[in-house]
Amino acid sequence: MKSLLFTARPETAVKIPIPGTSLHINAILRDNWSQPVAILLHGLPASSNSHLPFFTAKLLPEHGFATLRVNLYNEEPDTRDMIDCLLQTHADDLDTIVRFVRAQGAPQVMAAGHSYGGLTILRSTEKLDGAVLWDPSHFECSKEFDEKRQQTRHAILQKEGATVYLAGMGRVEPLAMVNERLKYEDLPEEELARKDYRLLFIAAGKGDLKPYVQKYYEAANQPKQHVVIQNATHALNDSDEILFELLEETATWLQACRAEKPKSQSPLTDQ
Repeated sequence: MKSLLFTARPETAVKIPIPGTSLHINAILRDNWSQPVAILLHGLPASSNSHLPFFTAKLLPEHGFATLRVNLYNEEPDTRDMIDCLLQTHADDLDTIVRFVRAQGAPQVMAAGHSYGGLTILRSTEKLDGAVLWDPSHFECSKEFDEKRQQTRHAILQKEGATVYLAGMGRVEPLAMVNERLKYEDLPEEELARKDYRLLFIAAGKGDLKPYVQKYYEAANQPKQHVVIQNATHALNDSDEILFELLEETATWLQACRAEKPKSQSPLTDQ
């Protein structure tokens, strides 16, 4: 059995101005800008308190990283609402975040993102020093999933600018974002993975995205790595063992992205 061990560290609320607007992006910095910084992105819809950015933010400082977990939208004043966002909005905002972090003096800037957060990294244009994609979204898979949902129960509220899916526990997405997927779904999405920095692709073995993550990996430039967590579904929250495997793979990869690996023992230790 493994344990996630971490020490109490300072956390600071950060407001990142969005150029050309009166808005800002809310984020939480753990530790300080003098260390390599890992930007942590949530999926859709979610927040910086979702389990993957939250626990990764605790783990990586034990390896000598600072972490910046980001809210791409939230309820605070002068921040984006999800209803007004496109994937391209997220990608542009990530570019803004990367430039901001570099301006603070961070020696290296890396990123990790889940689902739509992973696709946000792929669509962004600012160069990173390495990234981890946790079961990243792919529009071809989204099209198949949308078609399945529309065969069950769904409603589209065009007046409110939202798509509401009623099956299961339900889901709300910006209608503009749904239409954006239609725009991109016939493009070779995997070409986005041809970055000039290290990429680790982590696929959920029981998720619908597994073959599409493989496509991303095959298209990506070296150095790259592909990991399948066999018993995981897309949320990657099925068990402690799955979470620990994901965290360990993430920490190991980001360590490899640095010029020198920290010599401290991993906080994931056998008990």
